[in-house]
Amino acid sequence: MITVDYSLVAFRVSGLSAGTCGHCLAGLREELMSMVGVLAVDIAADQGKVCVIVDDLTAAECAADVLAEAGWDTEDVSGVARNHC
Repeated sequence: MITVDYSLVAFRVSGLSAGTCGHCLAGLREELMSMVGVLAVDIAADQGKVCVIVDDLTAAECAADVLAEAGWDTEDVSGVARNHC
C-alpha cells in the first residue's frame, strides 16, 4: 500500500487584493503549479491569501521562495488558516 501525506500551506500576501490583475494571478498560479510537489493552488486575492497543497514540505519552502522572487511579501499563516482557503 502506498500512502502520501499532504499538507496545506497558506500565505498571507501583501499587495494581493481583489484588484490584482488576472494576468498576474494566472502567472503566479502557473509558476506555483509547475513546482515539483505542488498538487493544487488556490489564490483568494480578495482575502490576500495563497494556499498551496503539497506532498512534500520542501515544496512549501520553495513556494515561499517563488512568491518572494515574484516580489510578493508573504507571511506563512498555515497554522491559523486551516480550511480558510
